Amino acid sequence: MERLIDNSFLYENETLKYSIVFPESWSGKFGIEENADYINVYYLQNGEQNSNTNLLFTIKDEKNSPPLSEYNKITYKFTDQTTYVLWGPKKVYIDDESNTYSEYVEIYNEIVTLPLKSL
Repeated sequence: MERLIDNSFLYENETLKYSIVFPESWSGKFGIEENADYINVYYLQNGEQNSNTNLLFTIKDEKNSPPLSEYNKITYKFTDQTTYVLWGPKKVYIDDESNTYSEYVEIYNEIVTLPLKSL
């Protein structure tokens, strides 16, 4: 992942042929798991991967995505050749009265603004 001039982070996936830019405000708060045909983006509580890590969202080609009734559809992103669907979990395991939950929700609500582009 490359840090850009505005301190955002550029993630490029050559296999899936897209890039996505994560804002500076997400620094130390997310991690990416690459799979053969999708990526998972996780919220890293306290900035590290551990048993408190929660899924933020998955990006996958719409043609190959599972039935969205099983997930919380967030948005669609379009590139030149492909429509991607972004979905998140229906439940997260964070105390909803905590500051951590507030931070998770704040980040989760920014997902729709993330720019996804073809490589």
